[in-house]
Amino acid sequence: MAGLSVHLGGRTVKVVDLTLPVGVGTPVFPGDPEISRDVVSSIQETGYRHYIHALGDHVFVPHADAPNHQNPDMPDHGVEAWGPEYEFNQAILIDLEGADEAEEIDSIRLLRTVRAAHLEPFSGALQRVTAVLVRTGAEAWRLSGRPFSPRVIPGFTAEAGAFLAGFEDLRVVGTDSLTVDVVNPDSPVHTVHRALKHKLIVESLVHLDDIPAENRNRFLLQTALVKILGATGCPVVARAWLS
Repeated sequence: MAGLSVHLGGRTVKVVDLTLPVGVGTPVFPGDPEISRDVVSSIQETGYRHYIHALGDHVFVPHADAPNHQNPDMPDHGVEAWGPEYEFNQAILIDLEGADEAEEIDSIRLLRTVRAAHLEPFSGALQRVTAVLVRTGAEAWRLSGRPFSPRVIPGFTAEAGAFLAGFEDLRVVGTDSLTVDVVNPDSPVHTVHRALKHKLIVESLVHLDDIPAENRNRFLLQTALVKILGATGCPVVARAWLS
């Protein structure tokens, strides 16, 4: 279950977990290294069990992108660049799975291209929050456990990226897709990552659909970062806290 209730200081608060565990066999972005695990110590030989995992910066579900990931002018800005102010923010959810342009691919409906026109109706709400989550429907593909291909990885147009970048108070931009840029294997695109280089980009979110409709216009978003110095990405503990 993605949603549960917790007791905090005499209050009961509903929480939606926007994360998934990862491990050997977790589908990754096409071309990225698969996750592997080796045994450092076996419990039979030493009395304790210890593994070492080899995995990329961007396999986590979800994960954050550091400025150094796709910005040549920011080589020294790894994930440690993001301070605590990026980890708790008032947010809105923009659900675009039902957009007219959304397609059904192998029984899963998703919007492959997020355009500025999809986001502009939410201009007023975006001025009142510091985080936005955009649901394309790609989380359903992730939850099905199927491998990814460029055909099922939604992205944002350059105009959509510029639109979000224009909200100065917006700190966090999240999506259920594996990337914010349109995937073009023959000519990689970095436009949106670069437009949002001063904002925390969180990709591969799940369970966004479990955020109730009545809470989507404002909720507390937790995006706690697990940081490795200089890393281009890192795991995110993402939760939606609902009043």
